[in-house]
Amino acid sequence: EVLGRFGDEATLRKSMELFKAERNGGAAIAPSIRPGVLANVGRRADAEIFAELVKRMTTATRVEDGWLYASALAHVEDVALARQLLALTLGDTVPSQMVSWLPGMVAGNHTHGAMAYGFVVDNFDVLSRKTSEQGRPHLLPSAASGFNESARATALIADQKRLLGDAGEKTAKQAAATIELKSRIRMRDGASLATSSRAVRGVSAQNP
Repeated sequence: EVLGRFGDEATLRKSMELFKAERNGGAAIAPSIRPGVLANVGRRADAEIFAELVKRMTTATRVEDGWLYASALAHVEDVALARQLLALTLGDTVPSQMVSWLPGMVAGNHTHGAMAYGFVVDNFDVLSRKTSEQGRPHLLPSAASGFNESARATALIADQKRLLGDAGEKTAKQAAATIELKSRIRMRDGASLATSSRAVRGVSAQNP
């Protein structure tokens, strides 16, 4: 999963090969690597693979399988497909227990963070009606989980107050504190982390 997250093409290609082989009646993906393989398949999913993963998520007979496919879908890199996944939470196909968490899972991909957060803000009334009383305060903080800028922490508290009142204050402040911490780390170590990341990608490219 980590190799796929950093764009190792050999790992991503092999993951898709394993998935397609199993789908066509070949060997089952080993349980020990299944979550990582599916995450990588979700990352590079095209419209066809995306639709299949959605079908598996919505028809899963075991709760853990449903979450496994939801997690795979949330890794999708294609912006249009990520937007489709978010839109599914407004309908009746996504299991109710996933509605409050799926936008946050999509936001885990930092390139989709702003989109996922904006989606929750824009559709808060619909999503809150589909979410349990316990899950409602987590809707917006979960969608802000990928942020690492101080301004985002301030905005989260203000948006949560406006949308949910005092009921969501504690949850928003906890999430905002985490964002603030990440912001300080980014300001302190951002340059060195970027250099290390480029070095890792360089080694991966030289050793496929």
